[in-house]
Amino acid sequence: MSLIIRPATIEDLPKMYRISVAAHVAGYANFIPDEERKRFDERYVISPEGEAKFVEKMTKRIENGSWLFWVADSEGEVVGYTLAQKVNDHHLLKKGMFVDPSAQGGGVGSALFQASLEPITNGIIELSVIHNNERAKHIYEKNGFVVVGTDPETYFGATLDVMRLTKE
Repeated sequence: MSLIIRPATIEDLPKMYRISVAAHVAGYANFIPDEERKRFDERYVISPEGEAKFVEKMTKRIENGSWLFWVADSEGEVVGYTLAQKVNDHHLLKKGMFVDPSAQGGGVGSALFQASLEPITNGIIELSVIHNNERAKHIYEKNGFVVVGTDPETYFGATLDVMRLTKE
């Protein structure tokens, strides 16, 4: 598979929406507490309304200079994306990484992850991860992130750990 990591464009957003829904269902559903599962299932289903909301929200972010988006493009087809918010030149908040379930295991996530670390050469990169998501935490730890606390927010009732990488 030929893979190019490039900045996302507004034209990529409909495909990014479909990837987001599929990746959330495949990657997070098992971590959602039973009392929140119905709300999660209602949110992560493909719909024209959902796509319109996603495109509107992400268009604003793409147009805002503090948000950074990358897509993984395989032969002209977007197969994954990641986003981050740059707080300043020394602080980046990773906000998510989503790979089409059919493209997982082929290095897409690793390539996106590495690209998202590049904007900060000297400073702090932080992210939140579901506490019980050992697979994701293992990847982050392998790349130098350490758990530094608990996020006061939850993800559909799931506890989130805050992880940090300090680059010097």
